Amino acid sequence: MAKRIEEEKISWQERRKSIFEDIKNASVDKYIPQDAVAEAIQSAIKRAYIQYNDIRNNEDHFIDITDPECNIEVKVNVDEKDIKITQQFTVVDLSQYEKGWELEEWREISLDVAGKQYHDGDTFSREYNDADLEKLFTDKKFNTRFASSLFYFINNVSNKKIFNEWQPKIDTIELLRVESYNSKEHTARVYLYDNDSTLYGEMPFSEGIRDEKLKTDHKYWFYIKGVNETSTKKNPVIVSRADVNLVKQLIMRNENWPELKERSIEIKEIERVAGFKTKLAVVSHLPGLDAVGTIIKQSGKYIKEIEELLYNERIEVIPYDTKLEDYIVNVCAPASILGYNLVETPTEQGTIDRKITIVCEQEKMALLIGSKGKNAQLISKLLKATIEFATPAEAYESGINIVPVEAYQQRNRFANNNATAVSFEDRMAQFKKVGVNQSQRTSVNNHQPKENRKVDKKPQEDTNSSMSFADRMAQFKDISDNSDNSNKNGE
Repeated sequence: MAKRIEEEKISWQERRKSIFEDIKNASVDKYIPQDAVAEAIQSAIKRAYIQYNDIRNNEDHFIDITDPECNIEVKVNVDEKDIKITQQFTVVDLSQYEKGWELEEWREISLDVAGKQYHDGDTFSREYNDADLEKLFTDKKFNTRFASSLFYFINNVSNKKIFNEWQPKIDTIELLRVESYNSKEHTARVYLYDNDSTLYGEMPFSEGIRDEKLKTDHKYWFYIKGVNETSTKKNPVIVSRADVNLVKQLIMRNENWPELKERSIEIKEIERVAGFKTKLAVVSHLPGLDAVGTIIKQSGKYIKEIEELLYNERIEVIPYDTKLEDYIVNVCAPASILGYNLVETPTEQGTIDRKITIVCEQEKMALLIGSKGKNAQLISKLLKATIEFATPAEAYESGINIVPVEAYQQRNRFANNNATAVSFEDRMAQFKKVGVNQSQRTSVNNHQPKENRKVDKKPQEDTNSSMSFADRMAQFKDISDNSDNSNKNGE
């Protein structure tokens, strides 16, 4: 509509006819009332007229059509298919001013022209006739500004309608059909309504699942992230495939977990690295009800169904714990850790910065960090802290004060989805039977002369977690002391 208004050169009568046809078409296409479209055209004519006259007078500034100094009134009557433009002028008695005083022709009118019944400073109203309108609407510069202004106001009316309808849907999920997908920019447009091909939602780059290529005309679940009331685009609704709330709501609305709706089981924490993994920490509010086992029932069948909706992103369920030590162990699982250090620093904003150093064996480091640090990101989000990892040797050398995590706290943590399945006494008896593994023996042997080193080629059971943290630290201290003594003897 705006392009035709700008390019065509037609008479005022034809122009008026086309304007009312456009009102009807815009109302149908964008599902907005004709009166709202007519109001947008009124505003567009008013803005275009003021801009047009500002340019003629070599002025260039922002046009606020609600400003009282804007001296033009436009009325568009849809029923009568009539447009009226009335301009207000300030009457100026030139005899009271210095000779050569020039009028601002589109704001002021001389007393001689207005009539003797007026006085200096009075307001004079002039209604445009067909000849005036013909001259105005056949002017190329005016039509250019009218076209751009009309696009702006029609878009605002449409966005306002979308905002009113979709603003209550923020923080919900919708099954939407993809209109287009840009594989290079990894962005997408989705239809907001199945029966409307003109109103869209937008999925920006940051809200997509990495490596997922959305298929045109296929439906996907999206999280409604926000709605821009004053967007100049045709897609003011922002949707997301990467937001953690998409996963949470897909789980919450699933009928296979009535315990979540009844709040007998609660999702206390949930964090996500889109395309990699989502971890949710759950807690039971009913004695004897296993929260983790309830969520992953039937061998994780229902969890797998959710994963398929998310481009096969992994979902892990862990028990929530109010005790920090146990919660850190749960968050880091399935990798076992030896200990941790927590440092909390108050900030000027009144918040607390948390830094946690997690101590683990070298062979567990890769599992904790994950590909490209994604698992470390997840751990950081769940613990709401900056995370660093260190081996026992690095922790000892740095002098970090480490809180030890005993092996029995981690072994069988998830056995049968129930941490209490094995008694404390049975666990301790099990660990006492376990010897020092090959990796520990090798680390000690490396500090002995080559000819005295023992090589045990027999495969050993991986019992690294059986040795307590205190014993491990003592071992590293002995190694360090022996190394220092041997260096002194060598000297």
